[in-house]
Amino acid sequence: MQDLSPEIEKQVIKIQVDQSLTSIWDALDLTKEERKEKKKNLRKLLFDAYSDYVTKEYFELEQIKRELIKTKKLFQQTKDKYGAFTVIIPNDCEKLPVREQIKRIQKLTEDLETQYQSQKETCKARLQILNSLYDDLGVPVRSRGEFSEDDDTDYSRSKIRRTNQKIDQLQSEKDRRVELNSTLSNHINDQAKLTEEPIEPEVEDISMNLTVTKNAITTLEETSSSLITLKNNRSDTIRIYIRRIKELYSLLAVDEQNWIKFSTLPTASNISLLEQEIEFLESQKEHRIPQIIAIDKEEINRLCGILKIPKFRRPEYVGDDMIEELQFYRNALSQLENQINSSQVNSSPIGKTSFNESSMLSSIRDLPKNVSLNSNQTNSYSKYTSPYKLMTNTSIANTSLDSTKVTGSPSGITSRISPIKYNSKEFNSPAVKTRPKYDLTSPLFGSKTYTIDDNDEYDAIIRNRRSPSVADSLSPKERKEIYLRSRMPFYV
Repeated sequence: MQDLSPEIEKQVIKIQVDQSLTSIWDALDLTKEERKEKKKNLRKLLFDAYSDYVTKEYFELEQIKRELIKTKKLFQQTKDKYGAFTVIIPNDCEKLPVREQIKRIQKLTEDLETQYQSQKETCKARLQILNSLYDDLGVPVRSRGEFSEDDDTDYSRSKIRRTNQKIDQLQSEKDRRVELNSTLSNHINDQAKLTEEPIEPEVEDISMNLTVTKNAITTLEETSSSLITLKNNRSDTIRIYIRRIKELYSLLAVDEQNWIKFSTLPTASNISLLEQEIEFLESQKEHRIPQIIAIDKEEINRLCGILKIPKFRRPEYVGDDMIEELQFYRNALSQLENQINSSQVNSSPIGKTSFNESSMLSSIRDLPKNVSLNSNQTNSYSKYTSPYKLMTNTSIANTSLDSTKVTGSPSGITSRISPIKYNSKEFNSPAVKTRPKYDLTSPLFGSKTYTIDDNDEYDAIIRNRRSPSVADSLSPKERKEIYLRSRMPFYV
């Protein structure tokens, strides 16, 4: 406490010394001046004590005032929290003592809390629903803005409206993602079933629980996309394999009845089956193609004999490419068949036909290696039927071309080449009255006894080999020759 002048101290503290203190001073034999000094010291001590007391009272008043300010602030926050902007502190409250003001304002605040309790509970419930949607959608707390936490500062009607709007927005997004989850899950299940691929446990959990977080939807989309890519890649592979197998079937002269049943299912097992079939067919090329070439050459020579084409003009392949050689003779055979058909239609002299070997060879060499001729090149049998048919299971069991002992075929194909049975039209003809037996000899098939037991077929084949007018004029020996060659093409 700052020292004060004696005049001020006298104004604040007045000392009246009683008899007890005077008697003490008398006993001490204090002079007047000494007594005056004692009174001065006493006055100072009393003033300091009073000053300390006043200071404490002042601090107490300040504390109460701060409490009043805090109470008023809490009242204002409560007003703002509920949006009760019309509620105010009455003017007469300012005239009350500080402690009374505090009590009055506290009562106003409590009344606000009671009045807006229902609104507060509604807002809290809506916030809980909103945050549940945020959790379902996998939105992190830091990205939820004003709805990141319930800080007990805003339960106003405007906050409830904003919350409801956000709930509608998130619910719409959740519904969209649930539908997307369901669609993707169904698509994944369909693709997995189609491709026979297992579904990852994580994907199954997402599908079963209808998880709609961004990461979950991304996982489903990536899984669906990968299965589609897998299916498309396998489908492309299967198309390539099927095309290759058909090429090999055509190349190896496989009867269509003995083809495997093609499946386009994009499964690993289907691809494996096709790969095994390709591997098997590729393994047959080495010994099968020379056999087919030999058959084609025999038939070409026979047709050239019918067309009376001299040997030096007959097609002869020059080279060392086995595939090219096969295509060459197939093309040559097709041209010869067309010439026979043309000669039958136009009744032109057979001996005047010709064969252009050089043009045919150039066209064959233009073809890519390991690719079979198309249907127009290999199946042009409108009137004439090729004497060999491909891939039967029993026709050539006793011949040198028998492939029933070949193992490793995944499709159960056991043989590859046999003579064709001519499917004749039925019509009556008196050309043949008997059904004799003939002993036939072939350099490839060996000896065999054959009986002409179908008069209609006999006559039909003869008429198919010759025009009707020429067929009727043939001698029995010539008719026999034609018939036997049609039934056993390597008859000599």
